[in-house]
Parts: sequence; structure tokens; C-alpha cells
Amino acid sequence: MLSNSIILLILSLQSACLAHVHHHHSTRKIHGQNWHHPSDHQVHQLFGRQATTTNSKAEVFPKVGSKEWKALFPAPFETLTKDAAKPAWIDALNQVKAQGLIPTNVPVGKFNATSGYPEYNGGQLDPKGDVVCSASYFCRGPDDVWDAPEGHVGLSFDDGPLPESSPLLYSFLKSQNQTATHFFIGSNILQNPDLFLEAFDNGDDMACHTWSHPYMTTISDEAVVAELGWLLEIVRVSSGGRIPRYWRPPYGDVSKLEM
Repeated sequence: MLSNSIILLILSLQSACLAHVHHHHSTRKIHGQNWHHPSDHQVHQLFGRQATTTNSKAEVFPKVGSKEWKALFPAPFETLTKDAAKPAWIDALNQVKAQGLIPTNVPVGKFNATSGYPEYNGGQLDPKGDVVCSASYFCRGPDDVWDAPEGHVGLSFDDGPLPESSPLLYSFLKSQNQTATHFFIGSNILQNPDLFLEAFDNGDDMACHTWSHPYMTTISDEAVVAELGWLLEIVRVSSGGRIPRYWRPPYGDVSKLEM
């Protein structure tokens, strides 16, 4: 299941800013669209040079996997809080809240180990109801993508890149002359940069699966922004400035707050 994210919603409020692309990579498409935002999309306003300066000089990215590259990101699988988010991301989130574009009546969930799903208000609030609409309980948001179009199959894989499985997967895809969409975890990209680059250079589509793979409805909206923002940032810095358009929530867990 794919979902619109808070971070992509708040980006729409920013003015457009041209980003320079360094990597000569032919773009793939998802349902007729590139996996990343166009270089002049306002999303770039919140990332890299554009987030801190009006200097139009092209951004130079460090070598993927280098010490300088690794220093740009949080520790692998670090629990991200509001303090982990860049100020520009929180400012944009607050703008959206002030305009009433994010619901304020959706409570943060708490994971129930017995049921295996988050619950809300101690289990007193219906997770399938109009207030929460939790995808963990198969409530579908109006802009979510659950199913491939009639007559089509979508090839996608979660949680990589991982040394135990990704090389075998890439080899199989090549042998079948196929490409796929990878919903990568940011921490796994940080730990396995060469495997990220292999998928990228193969022409596969890059997409979001957060920084550390939490149940998204059990963390604050600021933490959601940090989880998505750092995943977007590591893909951006590692792909010549490209920012993914799509994300899949870990465990498929998303509510109206994240939709």
C-alpha cells in the first residue's frame, strides 16, 4: 500500500527552487510517472542547500559511502524524535497545522502486543472509524494506492538494501530483464551504500520506507516528519539530488494523520 506523506504534503506550500542533478541516470517510471519529483519541484526547498540559503550554485554531493557522506545522517536505526528533524521541516509542518491541513483529532496510537496492531485511546476508539481510519485495520484513505491497475502487476520490495538478500534479488531481476520499486529503509542505505547504488544504477525505482521502520501511528507527527525527511535526504544525496515521490508505511501502518 502506498500513501501520501506528511512531508510531501507540507512541501507543497514551499516556493519552487531549481535543483541540479549530477548523476547521469535514465529515469524509470511508476504508472507513467518518474519515481522522483522534477528538479524544479518545491520539495527541493526543504532539502540541502535550498533549505538554508538562497545561493543558486549547484550543490556538490560527497561520494556515496564516504566518511563525509555518512556524517550527514543520523545513526542507523536511531529512534528519531522532534529534535532529529531539520528546523525547516518542523517550520513547514507548523505552517500546515496552522492552515488546518492536518487533522488534530487523531490520537497517537499505542502498539498492542496481544493483537499485533496499534490501538487508540486505550482501545476505546474504533480504528476503522472516520476519525482514525487505520490501514492496519484495512481502512483505505482516498489517495492511497492499494492495488495495481487492472491487467498490471507491480513489482516492489520492502526493507532493503540488505547483504543477505539484495544481491540475489538484483541478480534475479536482471536475469528476467525486469526492474522493480524498492521501498528502502534509510538506515539500511546508510549501512549498505553499495547495494543502494547497484539498485539505482540498474534503473530500478527508489521509494520511501522511513529511516528506522517504526509503526508510524505510534509516534508523534514531528517524529513522522523526521522519519520521512531523513529517508528522503539520504536518497537525495545518494542519487544526484532526486527526491522520491512515493512511500509505503512500515507494516502498512498509517492513519488519517499520516495520509
